[in-house]
Amino acid sequence: MALFRSGDDLYAVDGMCAHQGGPLAQGLLDGKCVTCPWHGWQYDVSDGKNLLTGKKMLEHFPVEVRDDLVWIELP
Repeated sequence: MALFRSGDDLYAVDGMCAHQGGPLAQGLLDGKCVTCPWHGWQYDVSDGKNLLTGKKMLEHFPVEVRDDLVWIELP
């Protein structure tokens, strides 16, 4: 799992790139777009969609902050 902050918003997605399992938590975040550090695949962290194809390729998990703790809803 990878957790990202964009402005005041938090997002949690599957932490492995759908291409070859690269570590998305180590990728560069620009707004809501994370770029895999291995091969440059890009995803929208708000919904897990690949930016090139528009297909959802990462699992996305709801996130909220309660009492200064980050809560991630798992299936």
